[in-house]
Amino acid sequence: AIFCTFYILHFTFYILHFTFYILHFTFYILHFTFYILHFTFHLMTLIHLDNVSRFYGANEVLVDLSWQVEEGERIGLIGPNGVGKTTLARLITGDLEPDRGAIHRKKGLTVGYLAQEAGVEPGVTVLEATLTAFQDLLALHEDLVQVERRMASGDHAEATLARYGQLRELYEKRGGYAFEHEAKAALFGLGFREEDLDRPAQVLSGGQKSRLSLARLLVRKPDLLLLDEPTNHLDLQATEWLEGYLSACAGAVVLISHDRYFLDRTVTQIAEIERRKLVFYTGNYTAYAAEKQRRVEGEQKLYEAQQEFIERTEEFIRRNIAGQKTKQAQSRRKMLEKLERVDRPATEGKGVRLRLAGPDRGGDHVLSAEGVTKSYDGRTLFRDVTLTLRRGDRVGIVGPNGVGKTTLLKILAGRLPKDRGEVLLGHRISVGYYDQERAGLNLGNTVLEEARSVKPLEKDEVFRTFLGSFLFSGDEVHQKIGTLSGGEQSRVALAKLILARPNLLFLDEPTNHLDIRSRTALEEALSNFEGTILTVSHDRYFLNRIARAILYLDEGSWGLCGGNYDDYVEARGRRGTESPDAPASRAERKALYEQTRRTDRERERRERRFAQIEEKIVSLEDQILELDGEMSRPEVAADWGRLGDLSRKREELKGTVDRLYEEWATLEREGKQPAESI
Repeated sequence: AIFCTFYILHFTFYILHFTFYILHFTFYILHFTFYILHFTFHLMTLIHLDNVSRFYGANEVLVDLSWQVEEGERIGLIGPNGVGKTTLARLITGDLEPDRGAIHRKKGLTVGYLAQEAGVEPGVTVLEATLTAFQDLLALHEDLVQVERRMASGDHAEATLARYGQLRELYEKRGGYAFEHEAKAALFGLGFREEDLDRPAQVLSGGQKSRLSLARLLVRKPDLLLLDEPTNHLDLQATEWLEGYLSACAGAVVLISHDRYFLDRTVTQIAEIERRKLVFYTGNYTAYAAEKQRRVEGEQKLYEAQQEFIERTEEFIRRNIAGQKTKQAQSRRKMLEKLERVDRPATEGKGVRLRLAGPDRGGDHVLSAEGVTKSYDGRTLFRDVTLTLRRGDRVGIVGPNGVGKTTLLKILAGRLPKDRGEVLLGHRISVGYYDQERAGLNLGNTVLEEARSVKPLEKDEVFRTFLGSFLFSGDEVHQKIGTLSGGEQSRVALAKLILARPNLLFLDEPTNHLDIRSRTALEEALSNFEGTILTVSHDRYFLNRIARAILYLDEGSWGLCGGNYDDYVEARGRRGTESPDAPASRAERKALYEQTRRTDRERERRERRFAQIEEKIVSLEDQILELDGEMSRPEVAADWGRLGDLSRKREELKGTVDRLYEEWATLEREGKQPAESI
């Protein structure tokens, strides 16, 4: 037995020894795996911000902000104007240094940054400026040309031929024979033409210089593309091209943008600067908006529950601090002092609160345009535009840059002469015009003086209250217009427009310079506006919410499509062309537009009838509930005559409700039928 026990112990010892070696080996495997993961993590991380803070004087802009950008990520960086988005971008590029914290960049990281204001080098053409992105290839090409010249002059030495072969192979391997094609593709995609390539870059407009800088940045193909409002100077075609490019590029992309449609189509993550820190959301802008709403609602409930608990506890303390329950009150006071308070949930904060005052009602016929034609410098912008606007119409004007969208808007508003055609306003129609250049503002006036210029007889208190809804409070109403930012000037122009109470609005790029909060507020106000709207806009999200028809201009031709921007895109896709085909004659165009108007009027009729039916059903069901209550009373139940009358009345009401529900269902089926697009 002793001998057997010895062998069992000996065997157990070997088992334990073997287990120890297994555990030891497993530890080394885990340790090695950790180092592999750590190395892989740093290999994939392009930039890491570790508790970064940045101050301007005593003002905190960004506080203890941490962020990592990984390879291949598509991130939208959003937040109201002035919260520090551009500051964060400059920290990433190294143009600014953090006041606190550290920024770690991957070794050899290349960052391409597009600022809102772009410049170009003097003395170069558009194509040459773009090709500067390929400095290494240009230098290699120059070496190749020098060797070719030596060979052409008779140098056929073996070393020269070998050098030529090496240079040519290296040049071809790095894409030397394709880089000019890539540069041209980027320029054409962003709206430049063949004849623009040899133009001096210095003579370009500000918007064209921004597009040139963007093209040069894209062809560089940096590891991290950081674009600040890249769609500001792009038309819809160029924006769609950029969306496709960004979807296909290999590097990581961070987009600072207020263009919600653009964000929906390009990013898979949203980083929002909120209370000087970053909050992250998975998905595009639409997913962010839904998740943000859910988070805010949850935080609000938690905050309200804690506030209610605090109020109850404080009330208990006040009632009992000097009474028999003083020890309990003191205990609860200490508990409150140690309680970790839930912050009030971050909402949209201080934002523009727009409300378009009800305009004076004009006639149902608002505007008619017949055969409107305009040429400029011998080039026909558009020909025979025919349009009829009735009260409540909302038409968006779209098309490439330079086709005359703003020109047409100004002609219809009576601000520019036409070459041919006729434009007539309806009875009692008052016009409000919003200029994207804000030319109607007097830069020497204060904000208060600009508001008073619309209604001179109003008191200052009225204007101060009104301007407060546009974020001008206190002494800010005494700022000169010329000292304001573009967004602030836009808010002043919108304030003047609302004060005038027009019933026909002409809006030229109304969302330019506005942040997302202000754009959303403007859309809400326009959605509830009872008048007529004609707007030029590149903001597809805005057009989807506001437009009920799209007027498309393209190189002298035009066309009309019923519905919003997405409906227009669908119609364009069905036709398989760049735009819906314009009908051959004015009569056909007018007939098709009238067809769209009939569709819109029918939809409006259904919406009004839906509201009427809903109101009637609620009223009738309330009456049925009252009858049920009366019929359940003992004295009524015992009176057969009275009970019979009430029962018949109830059946009549129930029959009416059933018929209304049937009508509701019929209207709903009609509304779901696809509307015919033009």
